[in-house]
Amino acid sequence: MSQIAENIGISKRKVLDNINKLKAKGVIIRQGKAKGGYWKIIQN
Repeated sequence: MSQIAENIGISKRKVLDNINKLKAKGVIIRQGKAKGGYWKIIQN
């Protein structure tokens, strides 16, 4: 989240809020472990 926030210029909290919204809508899912995982887009 820190890397995303830094790259797009928003706070880590806003990144988390947006990730939660995308998860709730079924757009992304988490793959792998907490530290070594990644977010996978499952819907365009």
